[in-house]
Amino acid sequence: MRKLGKIAFAFYCAIEDPRPFHEQRLLAYDDESGHDRILRFVRTLVTPERIILRSNSTEVLLESARTGVGCAMLPCFVAEGQRDLRRLPTELAMPPQELWLAYHEDLRQSPRLRAVVDFIEQVVRQQAGALCPPDLFPDH
Repeated sequence: MRKLGKIAFAFYCAIEDPRPFHEQRLLAYDDESGHDRILRFVRTLVTPERIILRSNSTEVLLESARTGVGCAMLPCFVAEGQRDLRRLPTELAMPPQELWLAYHEDLRQSPRLRAVVDFIEQVVRQQAGALCPPDLFPDH
């Protein structure tokens, strides 16, 4: 395993939706999605009654937020480039999550794997600002 960096998440809604976070309906990952940290964080900010849609798909949450259904916690690198979304400030930001790359140790010396790992590390380095926007987390 190798730590690649950090990835940030924030709440996003349709750009034309003027409502602040506390007035938004929430779109969230479902309990079986494997997004336990995100779910725990969302539960610290909102009651379950405010969650109107649950999905295991980031794409479903993204498209639902785009169409004005509500706001969703999304990876910043997915949502920041979307012209029809805006980031919603909240009283508490979710700490960035560590991004890890895992592969079987028997393949560690494989030139093919090494090439892929080197490529992934290069892309993550180049996209570090998108993965964890400095304006959201200046210390990371």
